Amino acid sequence: MQNIKEKKCLGCLTALKEENPADFRKLQNRLSRIGGQVKGLQRMMEKGASSPDLMIQVAAVNAALHAFNKELVSLHLSKCLSKDVKEGNTDVLNDFIYNFTKMMR
Repeated sequence: MQNIKEKKCLGCLTALKEENPADFRKLQNRLSRIGGQVKGLQRMMEKGASSPDLMIQVAAVNAALHAFNKELVSLHLSKCLSKDVKEGNTDVLNDFIYNFTKMMR
């Protein structure tokens, strides 16, 4: 099985950027909002927010990252993985399963 560092998938995001720039921008905006949420957590800590308030906001960041990751997995499956399998490269399935199980930890 290939190590993720050896094989980099740039195809799905590149294709999305070229084929549907609006959807690509939506993904970028989603990450920007998550970054803003994290900065908000830092500000809350600096201002002495309560632990329960911080925990709620951390849960919101986790949910936002999870939603982003679902979009990314869906994009990868529909753009890259399906193309590779159709071309007869089934090794990508093992790579995906390996990376997916790492992601689910």
